[in-house]
Amino acid sequence: MMTRILAVLIGLLLPLLGATAAEAASAPGEGRTAYEPSWHKVHFHMNAYPGAGPGAECAGFSYHQYGWCVGYGESGLSAQSAPFEGAVDWYWEDHAKRCRDFDGRDTHHWWRELQVTKRTGLGTSALCGWVDRHWGTYRLTGGQILVDGHLRHVQATSNVVADREHVKGGPLFVHYADRGSRGYVLGLRGWLFY
Repeated sequence: MMTRILAVLIGLLLPLLGATAAEAASAPGEGRTAYEPSWHKVHFHMNAYPGAGPGAECAGFSYHQYGWCVGYGESGLSAQSAPFEGAVDWYWEDHAKRCRDFDGRDTHHWWRELQVTKRTGLGTSALCGWVDRHWGTYRLTGGQILVDGHLRHVQATSNVVADREHVKGGPLFVHYADRGSRGYVLGLRGWLFY
């Protein structure tokens, strides 16, 4: 009788904790499927300008050596927008400070380091890499994305501009637009492997 009561209580509590009764009942490694990295078509669109949300703003212009924005990511876009929904921020710099550099980087083309972050109580999702002079192409050198409560490594992309957005493994397309004297919108589209 006591065992049955405990089983019912565990069955009620585990969904609240993000697990199922079957997962709890199985021995470690038994009955669970391991996370398998795969390709994800992504579309992140973030707004950072007065009126986009509480505290949304930017410091610096895209042509400055460094700057940052605090804004809000939209959801329900044409492709996966998670985890960069809600409060997000991004930073740019003219040299490697937050992101790994890559061998043979043409500093006249791959101009600014760009890091996009989303912080939660479970961890920080982040994309890191380099944008070209026109803020049109984003070559990732690394990152991590929170999936089901676990941070998953994001594979670096190539720097082949012709593969931008439509080829798995190619760099992401960037849409970066001025929204007045204190704001920008940042959009990223393409394929990520994590």
